[in-house]
Amino acid sequence: MVLAARFRHHSGVDFVPAAANQRWRPLAAQRSQAEALRQAEESFRGAFENAAIGMALVAPDGRWLRVNRAVCEIVGYSEREMLERTFQDITHPDDLGTDLEAVRRMLSGELRSYRIDKRYIHRDGGVVWITLSVSVVHDPAGEPLYFVSQIEDITERKRSQMALEATVEIAHTVAGETELDRVLELIAERSRALVDASGLAILLWDTDHFVVAAAAGKLAETVVGSRVDALHSLAGRVCTTGRAERVQARRASGSELDALGASAASVLAVPLGFRGVTLGVIEALDRAAGPEFGDEDERLLLAAAASAGTAIATAQSVGRDRLRRTLRAAEDERRRWARELHDETLQALAGVRVLLSSAQRSADDQLFRQAASSALEQLDTEIESLRVLISELRPAVLDELGLRAALVALAERTRVQHGIEVTMTTDETSDPRPARELDPEVETVVYRVVQEALTNAARHARPESVAVRFSQSNGEVRASVTDDGSGFDVSRPTDGFGLVGMRERVSLAGGRFDLSSSPDGTTVAISLPATGTPLAGSPQPD
Repeated sequence: MVLAARFRHHSGVDFVPAAANQRWRPLAAQRSQAEALRQAEESFRGAFENAAIGMALVAPDGRWLRVNRAVCEIVGYSEREMLERTFQDITHPDDLGTDLEAVRRMLSGELRSYRIDKRYIHRDGGVVWITLSVSVVHDPAGEPLYFVSQIEDITERKRSQMALEATVEIAHTVAGETELDRVLELIAERSRALVDASGLAILLWDTDHFVVAAAAGKLAETVVGSRVDALHSLAGRVCTTGRAERVQARRASGSELDALGASAASVLAVPLGFRGVTLGVIEALDRAAGPEFGDEDERLLLAAAASAGTAIATAQSVGRDRLRRTLRAAEDERRRWARELHDETLQALAGVRVLLSSAQRSADDQLFRQAASSALEQLDTEIESLRVLISELRPAVLDELGLRAALVALAERTRVQHGIEVTMTTDETSDPRPARELDPEVETVVYRVVQEALTNAARHARPESVAVRFSQSNGEVRASVTDDGSGFDVSRPTDGFGLVGMRERVSLAGGRFDLSSSPDGTTVAISLPATGTPLAGSPQPD
């Protein structure tokens, strides 16, 4: 047997004597292959570490085996901290079940890969939306070695989508609902969700104080109608300057939050405005998952405030000095805006949503950026349009069938929606004119008052039954709503935004408004002239 000698030069480089060169060609080939593998590994490592999106290798049990810099930036943890955790540790609890089910199906061979949108919990406690794409690598025996995960931060995209969805939902609600309190209630809840706040309140300016018109989240419903001192308060500053403010606990304490019965570590307050006039503020308390509110939260809440400002301005614009002209003009505007809301605004918003949805499914980043930019521009335009569209719309049934039929339909809708027994009594009329020939302003006032009274009873009194009565005789129209629910103290000056609106509507139409309440129930009663001429002894507008 011939042995070929192999030597190592003092420099450490292997060399083979010429006589044995042919025998050692396999060694050279191995070295060449090893070098190629080393270069390939270096190339992979460079691509892995410097990828624009997050890249990670994850063990079948969820342990992070390797993560690149982008992953660490997305979730806020260092590489060492990540390798000490599992993907289960940082996945939002509401999304974990879906993710684990997809992993189970991959390990069982049902799926070769999967792609989902989910949420991670950032190191600072905030929520990060990501698109996760996962495939699995097996060993020669077919056993899973690790998952290859691609992680893309889509938080901004999700927030824009949430803003669009909230705007569309508000538009749909206003298109089919004319009651202001319900519109404000929706805006409050959707605004709270937009910025992930624990609680949110809409405060309206009233001379030298604020009235809480709507609340959502941890702020109990009992705060609605409460008064808040404007002096030296956060709401007062925002209302005065017209600029949003973000404050921490040491500055927020001692302000209107105490009056709302809630403490907060951070507060975001934005002004409510309409055509350059500040009407109040929206205050969001504590992000549900932290951290403190940021620039994007402020932008989203300002968008919601634009819609809210329009809605409340419609009610507040009915001044005593405008009387019937203002009411008639408002109803004409409602008809026109109802058509434009359906034919223009809603169609445009639906188109933007389709654009975003299509772009989100595309793998072309350039196409998505272009679509997102276009969608955001259109969204800003439609938000501005909605500022003048959101208002109470005149029910078509008033024009088509008259007041009596409209009240019957309203009573039935209340019964179905709230599960309350509602009886409707229509007294015989001694007025020679048909009821449907009432002055349009009078019809509108009666309908709005009955609608508001039914809504207040269902929402706050929790009655078992409600009785609605309507009569027209001797040139006078009367209506009343009586419930058997829990009453309230009518002497309180903070009876709520709805009662103020009812009083003013009746007063502007030259009628009388009576309110009585006891532990056995509440009655709202109104009397108005059928022709719109003020009743004797009725309060007159200034």
